[in-house]
Amino acid sequence: MKQLKFVIPLGVFCMLGLICCKNSANSELLINKWTLVKFNPHPDLQIPDSLKKVLENSQSIEYTADGKYMQTSAGIYQSGTYAVSDDGKLIHYNYTVGGKAETFTDTIIELSKGKLSIIEETGSQKEYKN
Repeated sequence: MKQLKFVIPLGVFCMLGLICCKNSANSELLINKWTLVKFNPHPDLQIPDSLKKVLENSQSIEYTADGKYMQTSAGIYQSGTYAVSDDGKLIHYNYTVGGKAETFTDTIIELSKGKLSIIEETGSQKEYKN
């Protein structure tokens, strides 16, 4: 019975470690400058192919270790802060436009050393390379 008192907390500690490592790993992999290479807008958005190509040729986003991001797209600049969710599957963004605080969230589909794939709140999918 005494052994069980140590085994259960150890199991819980290991589970928490695995969850934290996933978030930590995704947070570390995210820190980089990413260039958009593929944009699949949600069908309801009806974005013309010409605009899709402009975005694919001009959009980049950089995530820094201090929780800030900078995004450039077709000459438009946006910056703010970001945080990766505890499970490492979401990126939460905060920024200000015209004095008003705004937020949005992207879902991470794939994140590796050279590839970032996300689904935006609009349902559009983006793939970045670094």
